[in-house]
Amino acid sequence: MLCARRRAPWRRRLGELIARRAQVRIELDGVLAAADVALAHGRWRISYGDRLDSSADRASGPTLVLRLIAGEWKVAIAAPWGAPATEPLRAIGP
Repeated sequence: MLCARRRAPWRRRLGELIARRAQVRIELDGVLAAADVALAHGRWRISYGDRLDSSADRASGPTLVLRLIAGEWKVAIAAPWGAPATEPLRAIGP
């Protein structure tokens, strides 16, 4: 699922990846799971045939939020360039 804002850049980038027959390998650095939700950090390696996309390699590590649905982990939120931390309790309080 794409974020409602800034959808066009995502659509363009995904279209490029598909057209160039990109292969994406996700290398997880860590996963924190609680019940049916998990927070994952890692790196995405994008390649086109034998050539690695060095611009993707320079990007900061992605943050993923996963949900366990019908026995399978599904991506609920993807922040490919990471997500800045919020101030404590500000995200959940007034």
